[in-house]
Amino acid sequence: MNFNFYCQLKNLFIKKYKIKLLKSNGFTITELLIVLSLFMVLSSLTSLSLINILQKNSINLTLNNLESDLKLQQSKSMSALNNLNHGIYFDDNSYVLFSGSTYNENESNNLRVTNNSLVSYTINNETSYILFQKYTGEIINFNENLNIQVTNGQQLKNITFNKFGVSNIND
Repeated sequence: MNFNFYCQLKNLFIKKYKIKLLKSNGFTITELLIVLSLFMVLSSLTSLSLINILQKNSINLTLNNLESDLKLQQSKSMSALNNLNHGIYFDDNSYVLFSGSTYNENESNNLRVTNNSLVSYTINNETSYILFQKYTGEIINFNENLNIQVTNGQQLKNITFNKFGVSNIND
């Protein structure tokens, strides 16, 4: 059996059953460019929508963490942990959990919480900190306009307080 026999057998089979052999050499460059351009457009639209979602979630996560830390410091004061007042000192993009009657940046027990660089804090208090009274948890030197502004450049949220240290987040 030689090669010619196989070729003749193949041709007979194709003619008898009317099978057409399709010759496919792949995709043309035009087809590839169209598919790639569609993929690029869809991926850029998806990434733009994800950026907005990430920014919105970053400020919400920051607010949740801050509110949790405020309640933690207040509960430490109410339980008179170490027989001290407890509070939170605010910088531009971080805050410090501290204990004592005033904020001392050299205190070794301070805990600094740093957020991503997009989030910043502004407090309209003369001392830049909120201090909770031991046993009662009330805010020491409370004024009616006490609030904290948290922003990420696109969104601004306010946290307001009453004299008992209860916080409320406003959009």
